[in-house]
Amino acid sequence: MQKNIFMKNLGLYIKMERLREGLSQEELASNSECGLSLIGTLERGEKSVSFYNLYKIAKCLNIDINKMLVDIENKVI
Repeated sequence: MQKNIFMKNLGLYIKMERLREGLSQEELASNSECGLSLIGTLERGEKSVSFYNLYKIAKCLNIDINKMLVDIENKVI
């Protein structure tokens, strides 16, 4: 999978899970201690993210990071 496609799918997945949890971008940014601009650019698939920040975001969204990566690879979004 190409990087730009992966990043778009990751962004869509995070946005879908954030909305499922009923969180705003601001709340996710605050809860995960990631910047609001990072959340926005990540959801739009415009920026890569460190594994640690991805872990913090997944934890705040109550999702298993392994399942998330498999779902993105299999395009279950």
